[in-house]
Amino acid sequence: MPTKSNGPAIRRLREREGLTLTQLAQRAGIHLSVMSRIESGEKSGSPRTRLSLAHALGVELDVITHNVPHQPRTPRLEAAA
Repeated sequence: MPTKSNGPAIRRLREREGLTLTQLAQRAGIHLSVMSRIESGEKSGSPRTRLSLAHALGVELDVITHNVPHQPRTPRLEAAA
């Protein structure tokens, strides 16, 4: 089971959100140099770092670790009582 972060997927998601590398690093609480190395594929990041990135990008962890396509969440409709 792959655990390495997918740098190109992270970059696409970051750009889709209109964030700079610095903004994403700040949002995820990650040092800019670490963020840069993850996005370039030099480093995968710890499980906690990958989870922070997923939260900062508003996606499930699988989207950045297993290259699963991002599916926007749809709001649940509550059943009428």
